[in-house]
Amino acid sequence: MIKKRNLDPSLVQWIMQQTGLGPGIGELHWVAPASSATSQFRTQLQRWGVEQNYKIHLSPADAHPYMVDGRNDIMLIMPSNYVMTGAAPLTWSNSYTHMLGLYHPAAEHCQRHGVILRTSSTTGVFAMQVTGSGCQFHNVAFENFGAATAAVCAVKESGHSNYFKSCTMMGMVKTQQSQNADCCTLWIDTTTSDAGKADRFDDCIIGDPGTAKRTVQNGIILMGPTGTIGAGASMTYKGCRILTWAEDTDPAALKIVADYCADRMILFDDCTFYNFKENHSSTEPAYVVRDGCNTTHDILFKNSVHHGYTAWTNNQTHSFVTMPAVDESGGESTPGDAA
Repeated sequence: MIKKRNLDPSLVQWIMQQTGLGPGIGELHWVAPASSATSQFRTQLQRWGVEQNYKIHLSPADAHPYMVDGRNDIMLIMPSNYVMTGAAPLTWSNSYTHMLGLYHPAAEHCQRHGVILRTSSTTGVFAMQVTGSGCQFHNVAFENFGAATAAVCAVKESGHSNYFKSCTMMGMVKTQQSQNADCCTLWIDTTTSDAGKADRFDDCIIGDPGTAKRTVQNGIILMGPTGTIGAGASMTYKGCRILTWAEDTDPAALKIVADYCADRMILFDDCTFYNFKENHSSTEPAYVVRDGCNTTHDILFKNSVHHGYTAWTNNQTHSFVTMPAVDESGGESTPGDAA
């Protein structure tokens, strides 16, 4: 039987390896859909005796209230498309609590398989908002499919010191979202002091190149709408893919709206900024970064590449690359030599 503090050693080892928490893991909270002909995950957990010691919840939203703030509790989620409803489908409010999807790492167009947290509600502002800090999220897809301008983003980050590993985020999926300049995929809500501070995103896919075409000044990652972010709000994107489909000059991969929406360093390390252009159209976004913040901050691009954009940034004062200058061709993909 799976019992508290007498867990299967391989499970303990895996959790420790994934999270780096060592022996400091708290309670486990299992999530699995109802058993069906195509989903036997709950049946297997029941055979293992999980229900003798843990409740198996039907959705992440059901499980989260049972997690204790500041205890390193862990939510283990079996593969399924978990459809959430309401204006605030899932607010992750407990600090030092963690979500582990029991599926392979992030995949593009993650619409059918995997651990998917999705809202299709026309009032759903986000799929998940994080207000807690010191949290981890692994191998989960967050999707906002709401066909309304109110469906603002996939993930809204109001906390700090959070870690996203191998997650997929899909926002601006429908036409209504894609034509609203306030919509995005990842929203760093800089009206909250310290929002995004010390956050890290590793091997994540942010955005999607295969849904509605963007025609206004959207940012796949949006830092705004006004700035009270607080000092020292550095953050890191490592090995991420920031994806979109835009055939207009205004959309961007990163949009920083105003002064004090960014502070200190934003690092993009080994990241790919890809904009799909249908039939390789000549119209493309002017900049990877539209930076409207003139207060202290720096954006560093290390070993990163962009394709489908004209140049790195509209604000060279605050952007730096591992090439001579941000307005030259360094870091821009170019056609290969003919065979």
